[in-house]
Amino acid sequence: MSKHGRIRIAVVTAYPPNRGRLSEYAKMLLTNLVKINPKLQIIVLADLQYSHSNSSIIVKGLWKPDVVFTLFKVIKEILKIKPHLVMFNIHFAVFGRKRISNFFGFSMIQLINLLKKVFRFKTITILHNIPEAIKIEVLGLKRSLINRIGFLIAEKMALSSDVTLVTLKLYVKMLKERFKKKKIMYLPHGAWSWSINDKLAFEKRNIIAFIGYLSPTKDLNLLINAFKKIREKNNVKLCIIGSPHPNFPESFSEIVNIKDDGIEVLGYVPDSKLPEIFKKTLAVVLPYKTTTGSSGVLHLVCSAGIPVIAVDHPEFRELSRDGAGILLTRNTVEDVAEKMRLIIKNKNLWYSLSRRSMLFGTKRSWDNVAKELNKIIVSLLKH
Repeated sequence: MSKHGRIRIAVVTAYPPNRGRLSEYAKMLLTNLVKINPKLQIIVLADLQYSHSNSSIIVKGLWKPDVVFTLFKVIKEILKIKPHLVMFNIHFAVFGRKRISNFFGFSMIQLINLLKKVFRFKTITILHNIPEAIKIEVLGLKRSLINRIGFLIAEKMALSSDVTLVTLKLYVKMLKERFKKKKIMYLPHGAWSWSINDKLAFEKRNIIAFIGYLSPTKDLNLLINAFKKIREKNNVKLCIIGSPHPNFPESFSEIVNIKDDGIEVLGYVPDSKLPEIFKKTLAVVLPYKTTTGSSGVLHLVCSAGIPVIAVDHPEFRELSRDGAGILLTRNTVEDVAEKMRLIIKNKNLWYSLSRRSMLFGTKRSWDNVAKELNKIIVSLLKH
């Protein structure tokens, strides 16, 4: 503890105004964390080219995705600021597009964990996905020997922290079974809250939406072809909301040529404009070929009372069991179209899923998640 009684926490993460790579998650979690515990002084070691600060959160631009040497600045800064705790907010592509960049990023985590006993700080890793739960073939990778070894080493480096937090119970089970480590804990993803009048106004809604970063993991063609099967007999339109993920800029070509009746490509929409769209949205469809963690989009829309149609992956099954308003579908044009018809035609089903979504969003509020994280931090720093 510092002489002023403040707890210094260094957080290695992507951060806004950069988008993707968990930056939005980091801002919401840290902003709510300092509200819960004013004794915290957060120093964000970010993927930015500049620095800025307020009274409780200092943002230092230090590293750049796919520029490996900039990661050494992170280590230097940690030794300079002498934090009580270092937190890593990561997934397996957070440090850039290249595998070597991410391997070096995870090596940095290992090195910082080797230094913690000498410099007397604790460490927490928030790990958002794990390789064994991802169909890496969708990302153009093979389960070759070198990739399997690389993923195994990287996972061990991520787990070298005093505590590892994951956003799905499934991942806790998988990691504990594989690595026999005790300090792997569940911290749910946070849900956004929205001020929207008439959240349960079914009759005013006529939008089926896709929301999210464009990447190879999402099958827009599946959604578009399914929508074409239902649009003629239903007064609805499809809105595609999102921009290419920073790791997959080429994904823009998927949407640039979409010109079809009833389909509107909105691209990136700032948060301030989302409530206007949400109050007209019947459902959000997530046509994922594979998942890369707990769905940020589902947590974005649930408090607005929007049901989600999601491909039946284990991660979505868990979220459904936990109370999310999800209608699971097979990964086929016919089944996605049928689930959209159900949402449009069955008002009682829509109301049921909408209420589940809102209750789930309240339970998973960022405020509640920050409280859970604060308990973990306080407990860790006591020992």
